[in-house]
Amino acid sequence: SKKGLSHILERRTQDFINQGLEKGKAEYKVRELLSEIPQILENGKILSQNNDKIELITDKYTLVLGLRDDKKFIVTELIDKRNKKRLEAMQTGVGDSFTDEPLAKTPLSQNQQEIIPQQKIKFAMEKFHYDENKAKDLLEWHKNSHALTKDENGLPKVFYHGTYSKFRVFRRVGKASQQGFFFTPSQKATEEYGDITLNTFLNIKNPFRADELKINKEADLQKWADILKLDYDKEKYESFKDLKTKLEKVKEATKKAGFKFHSASGGSVYVIDNKGRNSFINLEELDKENKRVVEAFKGLETEDIYFYYVVRNEFDLVLYALNKNDRYFHKSGRDEVKRVLEKLGYDGVVLNDTIITVFNSNQIKHIDNKGSFTDTKGNVTSKKPKDKEAEFSYFNEKSDNI
Repeated sequence: SKKGLSHILERRTQDFINQGLEKGKAEYKVRELLSEIPQILENGKILSQNNDKIELITDKYTLVLGLRDDKKFIVTELIDKRNKKRLEAMQTGVGDSFTDEPLAKTPLSQNQQEIIPQQKIKFAMEKFHYDENKAKDLLEWHKNSHALTKDENGLPKVFYHGTYSKFRVFRRVGKASQQGFFFTPSQKATEEYGDITLNTFLNIKNPFRADELKINKEADLQKWADILKLDYDKEKYESFKDLKTKLEKVKEATKKAGFKFHSASGGSVYVIDNKGRNSFINLEELDKENKRVVEAFKGLETEDIYFYYVVRNEFDLVLYALNKNDRYFHKSGRDEVKRVLEKLGYDGVVLNDTIITVFNSNQIKHIDNKGSFTDTKGNVTSKKPKDKEAEFSYFNEKSDNI
């Protein structure tokens, strides 16, 4: 008889068909349900536990793990908590053994520990069409990456980079390397930057949240002047407040127009539409836009809404207001920003919810990563070396190749 996920898939599919859904929709709904399993395994609290069964509970589900003949745990049951009779029966029967500790924080036997990586490996194999070895290497490389780089199931999230050329290593040259290498979670947003889109995973352990930085008082700006080693005076705070007011007006108008804010530069506002595509609004030619945009930005075209540098957040405004002789702009300035943030312990920047950057090429791996060899001396090559003890792995952190 069938066991584990195949059993759940078959039984739940039939349940949805009995409720009137077509087979295709029923199967899709079940797979959607099964995609919750990694989150339950990671965040669920143990409802009961014995030698051959573990029951985990979350706000929405109860997950039952059973011990197979080969002494490995498999998923045997996934229960929707809206099934109150089943839930109440379980709570009554095992009330004394309930613990509010998540599974990940509770000491487990070796067999119990195996269930978490095995399930994630299986989901990675299914999602990215990898074999088991490649899925394992991906999860190993990505395991300590920040939650922002993971999807809702804890798997590596795909980010996109637009370019006009093919390459294997990201190098810091030209404008493209400002504050690191740029990526977006929106595939269509890359079209403006080239006819080639790279689908990648990012390993960022400690991103600088430029999108969350708030300068609420003069002392906040003075602090950044000290960090950036720039002169400070009262006029710079007044300049910052003026820039902040302008940016807030632009962001508010962008939202009213039905877009997501990307950035502003010169007299133009760059936005992302509801299909994930980039476009821009020229405030000097506002009459050419549609009625909703004209209404949203009405009045701003006559104000001094002009940014000499690209602005996306308050950190950009800090650089703008404190800037002296373009120290933090142009090529040398961009390298300086990276050096300052790296000294503070950061390895990437979240500029807003449409732009994220990483500092080094080995933090970037293409979804079709071909892997590399590492010999006993630590040398990394794409071709198999003569060293018979050289190890092959996908998503090699020691390799700059994407």
